[in-house]
Amino acid sequence: MDEQLLEIETKIENNSLSDAQILNEVSRVIKIINSQTSGLRAIMKLVPSHQCYNETEDSRTILSKSKTCPRGFKKVKT
Repeated sequence: MDEQLLEIETKIENNSLSDAQILNEVSRVIKIINSQTSGLRAIMKLVPSHQCYNETEDSRTILSKSKTCPRGFKKVKT
């Protein structure tokens, strides 16, 4: 996607696009941005909102499927 954006940017800088081509390139840029946004949304869903923290050992772990922490760990917001 980055390569496609760089290619479009180069064409614009070189003034090598007609008006009709500019409209096509704008459409491509919008599609690329939408794809990147969708990817970021998927990544954001993977980041947990809480973790388990053990102050004594200064270690972290993830919540169990039942959203609880193992013994000795406290649930903290990430």
